[in-house]
Amino acid sequence: MNLTARRAAAGKSAGLWVQSCAVLAIALGMLLAFGGAAIRLSLRLGGEPHTGGVAAGIGAYLLLAGAGAALLRRAYRRLSPRGYVAAVVASYFLAQLVLIGAGGARLRWHGDAALLHQYVQTLATHGYVPETLAPLSEAYDYQVWSRRALPFYILLHRLAGPAFPAAVQIFNAGIMALSALLTWRLGTLLFGRRTAAVALAFHLLLPWRLFTHLDLSHHVLGGFYYVLGVWILVEWHQPRRGVLPRAGLALAALLLLPLMRLEGGIDYVFAAAVAGTLALAWLMGRSSFGKTLEAFGALLVLPLLAAQLLVGPLDTRLDAADRHHHDTGILAWSTRGWSVDTGGQYYGNYEQVDILTPLALKKRTMLRIIASQAYYNPAAVAFRQLPVKAAKFFMAGYASGFEEMLQANQRPLLRALHVGARSASLLALLPLAIGGNFLLLAWLRRRDCLFFLVPFAVLVSAYIICGESDPRYSAYLHSYFFLAAGAFVVWLRDPAAREFTVRDVVAALRVPAFSLAALAGLWFAGVFTLRPHLNSFALWDLRQATVADNVPLTVSATLAPFEIRLPPQTDSPVWGTLRLPVPEDRSAIFTCYLLPQAGLSASHGTPCVLRRRTAAGWQEETLRLPIRLTLTLRPGDAPEFELRAATAPAPFPLLLGYADLEIRP
Repeated sequence: MNLTARRAAAGKSAGLWVQSCAVLAIALGMLLAFGGAAIRLSLRLGGEPHTGGVAAGIGAYLLLAGAGAALLRRAYRRLSPRGYVAAVVASYFLAQLVLIGAGGARLRWHGDAALLHQYVQTLATHGYVPETLAPLSEAYDYQVWSRRALPFYILLHRLAGPAFPAAVQIFNAGIMALSALLTWRLGTLLFGRRTAAVALAFHLLLPWRLFTHLDLSHHVLGGFYYVLGVWILVEWHQPRRGVLPRAGLALAALLLLPLMRLEGGIDYVFAAAVAGTLALAWLMGRSSFGKTLEAFGALLVLPLLAAQLLVGPLDTRLDAADRHHHDTGILAWSTRGWSVDTGGQYYGNYEQVDILTPLALKKRTMLRIIASQAYYNPAAVAFRQLPVKAAKFFMAGYASGFEEMLQANQRPLLRALHVGARSASLLALLPLAIGGNFLLLAWLRRRDCLFFLVPFAVLVSAYIICGESDPRYSAYLHSYFFLAAGAFVVWLRDPAAREFTVRDVVAALRVPAFSLAALAGLWFAGVFTLRPHLNSFALWDLRQATVADNVPLTVSATLAPFEIRLPPQTDSPVWGTLRLPVPEDRSAIFTCYLLPQAGLSASHGTPCVLRRRTAAGWQEETLRLPIRLTLTLRPGDAPEFELRAATAPAPFPLLLGYADLEIRP
């Protein structure tokens, strides 16, 4: 074998290894999600309010889903493939319209949906002018919401006026139907029509995809954009694709990336997915160097330039009008993703720290929080964080804005029914999707899944390793869920048509299983090896502080070193008195954050009295919560301070954390 042939063989082996490790990692994540979902459901049925509603939702879902699956199977047998697709997609769209007409348009939006609606109303009325943007910049995600309002929501608001909620819901229903069509197309290209037909049926059987169009959820568009991007990649690499079809795909990519940039964040993930997929295709010999350069130019370079040209001026305008620069962007998102306290989900305390930190120190502070997690909680970071994040990420259909909307509109029974339905659907879907992933391990050597699999693997890595991990983000992965589950259903139902056996799957499992075990070992070793080097960069250890009677502080077991909660005292306004380990003949600077542990709108601006003894006598200062506190201690000052509320007892617990202590000579 000559050198070129050996390189080609090595490249192919490396590419197959990457894909097989990715597939097995996804399967393990789904397995963790299944366990987590089963435990959560058992807890709900064990004593939470509206247990009967949850149980009724499970029963109703199983009956309706079973009847629906039987009808869809009958339709597939009697209709042509095009007739089946048309019937299913039309039924799907009409079912969503019926829900809108049955009262969905009258439901009041809540949370992020209400905030986005507020931005759309303001910007559609007054435009993107500094006088409008500057007040909006008081919100943490000002730039994110201002971009997401474009282009569709503002256009819909101007066209529909007071009927904007219904218009958005109809628009979302159309996007959902288009997503179903893309799933069908991907299935026919990669797995065959039978798998595509089953995957299409899952669009009607997952409650999230039947009800979320009623919410102003940006995940509807984001999920559609990503599966559209995957479809472009797969279509581009189909054999014998002509010049005109490729020109159309290049134009679609040219328009898609600017839309992803407006959505926020997903453009970076997709750009990385395109680059990684094309590089791996060339490495495996699937594409010549010239064809790879052509694909890079058409699917990545030109779309990136288009995004910069089309969205760049908007970014400049938003940045110029930003009075506060609260948000550190992707770095803050990643920092929240490494919160041990929330298992990688959104953490409001980190957001408050980001808001209160001066602009010049924001990025450094976020990095110090991540470093502190690894330094003070290495076991949690090394062993627990990634499995917990994976379990949450793969809970498809959980944590939807629709449930929050039902709760805000005081529909507890409907919410309980939905909880039961989506719990049953996930527990039914996950075993099928897990089985489909194991089939993919054996499939990789016989079928071309590279341009489908790698983009989804990059997506999973981005959210689980680099950012927040929340069940909401599984919306970007639904097509993958459905196609994997569809492949397994077809494999189960038709033994005669099986291309491989369980023995083939087990054989394909060995290398990625050992590889993932080795990678996990390297990760564990890396965290504990790096830990000592983070000492000087980590936040100050609050366990070195004491209370007034010289007793060490009682701190949280999870975030012990850099976050403590001071509860109200029954007959006193005092939250606590802290003594710092500073000799009285030395000077020091102590910095920390004081955050109310209550609703931000209710607690913002609450007075807090700081009382301390200096060389010149007792001093009192009234602070307004939340606040970043900087305390300068001079020689002769008592190294302690007292925090008290204006009333007794204090109205809420007070969090003191993210501290830094610099003792000077």
